[in-house]
Amino acid sequence: MSKKLVIATISFSLIVLFGLFANLNNTLFGEKILAAKEDNVPDVEGVNNSQSGENPNNLPQTEKLSDSIDDNIEEEFRIVISSVGISKDVVRNVSPSNSEEYLSVLNHSVAHGKYTLLPNEAIDSGNVYLFAHRQGSYNGKDIGFFKKLNEVQPGEEAYIYFDGHTYIYKFRSSVIISPKDTYVYTAYSPTPTLTLQTCEDGYSKRLILTFDLIGWY
Repeated sequence: MSKKLVIATISFSLIVLFGLFANLNNTLFGEKILAAKEDNVPDVEGVNNSQSGENPNNLPQTEKLSDSIDDNIEEEFRIVISSVGISKDVVRNVSPSNSEEYLSVLNHSVAHGKYTLLPNEAIDSGNVYLFAHRQGSYNGKDIGFFKKLNEVQPGEEAYIYFDGHTYIYKFRSSVIISPKDTYVYTAYSPTPTLTLQTCEDGYSKRLILTFDLIGWY
């Protein structure tokens, strides 16, 4: 075998080996990069109910809207803030993440947020969360039930009538937030509170009012 042929054979072998190593190296590092990307993918879906101490996996399935309305007719649930002319029935257990469900309710009533407490459950601690439109009309009727919510003054009272009892709340504070700030819905309250939500600045922000329970009978 000539010297040139030996050199050519060795060179070809080195090229093949280098190619195999490069391909193997790219495969290994490619898998590592892919795994790292998968590890960084956030696992978030909807409202994080775990922040309120609830386990979403153990919560009951969403009720049909008609069932909620029928139950509400039999069980009194109403909010009154006389200082700003608010007096409206409330539909309980309305999902804030199901737009079809809550929009149907908001066309005729104030909505009670599902997974938040009912008035008789928030005596020592916890939050009752209600929300309604600030403006709008449906079938020719005004549905801006919370249109004057921004006019509530510190110390003014809200009354909730529920299941034969009256719950009295005193206005404490207000804040304007982004629609993405779901902490106001999921946060645990160590004292019994009432939270009211409506739109602000068109539909781009949310106006949140917090009231403290001062008595019930």
